[in-house]
Amino acid sequence: MCIDSSLIKLNSMVIVLMVLVLAVSISSSCISIHSDSGIFEEFLKLYIEVADLARKGVDVSYIVCKLKEVHEAIQNNRTEYAKLLLLNLSTEVEYLRERAPTIVMYKNIAKMSMVVAIASIPLILYIVFPRLYIYVWFKARRKWVIKTESTR
Repeated sequence: MCIDSSLIKLNSMVIVLMVLVLAVSISSSCISIHSDSGIFEEFLKLYIEVADLARKGVDVSYIVCKLKEVHEAIQNNRTEYAKLLLLNLSTEVEYLRERAPTIVMYKNIAKMSMVVAIASIPLILYIVFPRLYIYVWFKARRKWVIKTESTR
């Protein structure tokens, strides 16, 4: 059974994003006490955009790691650092959102090419194998001499 590694990676990213949302929702009361709610709302908006990109099939593993870092910074009440990271991440997410259709198209083309290559193997063997077999057969027996016996 062959499992596509990008599917496993996508599923693991979705699980990480779900855990991140759960952690954010549990700690939201603590965060609102220690930091301003604007940064938390911006974090949630960025998280939703990243989740949409992950559902489309874009690799967002780097962004998820950085979002985790932002979440830790918000929990540790380092709002300036968190704001700076969120600004950088929002730029990267915007870039990925613009390029998402192209990225998905190239991934689909690569997958279809792999399917076509695998599906063409039997056809190629059907065409090439008999010719190859005959060629090898003639090469192996080219020095044979045929003698006829006359029974008259």
